[in-house]
Amino acid sequence: MDHSFFLIVALVVGVMIVAGVAGYLQRERRRKELLLWSARRGLSFSIAHDPGLQGRYPFFDCLRKGDNRYGYHLMSGSLGGYDVQAFDYHYQTTTHTRHGSHTEHHHFSAMVVRSPVPLQPLKIRPENLLDKVANLVGIHDINFESDEFSRRFHV
Repeated sequence: MDHSFFLIVALVVGVMIVAGVAGYLQRERRRKELLLWSARRGLSFSIAHDPGLQGRYPFFDCLRKGDNRYGYHLMSGSLGGYDVQAFDYHYQTTTHTRHGSHTEHHHFSAMVVRSPVPLQPLKIRPENLLDKVANLVGIHDINFESDEFSRRFHV
C-alpha cells in the first residue's frame, strides 16, 4: 500500500483527537466558570443531569422538543430576592432518510425567575419572515428602544 494513504489516515485521526481534546477542555472550562459564577452569587451548583425540567416548567415549549432531554449545570437559589433556577439544556432530534439517519444534538442555556406576581409567559425568539408579513398586516410584537434588537427578535 501507498505510504501517503497511511499518512492521510494518521492525519485525520490526529485531527479528530485534537478536536476531541479541545472540546473536552472547553466544556471543563465552562463548567468551572459556571461553578465560580454560582458560588459568587450564593447559588447551589450541580453537574447532575436532570430529565425532569420539562415537567416542572410545562409552559416552556423549548423544554419539550426532541428526545433525550435533560438539564445540566444546574444552578438554583435566591438572586436579588427572587428564587431562580438556571441551567444548560440538551435535546436531540433525529432525521431519517432512505440513506440512513442523522442525529443532531441541541444545547441552550436558560434562567427561570419566580415572580411573586402572576405573569404571562414572555417569549423572545429570532424574528422570521412570517413575523415581518404579520407586521405588514397590523399584527405587531413589542418593539424596544434598540432598533437592532427589535429587527432581530420577536417578543
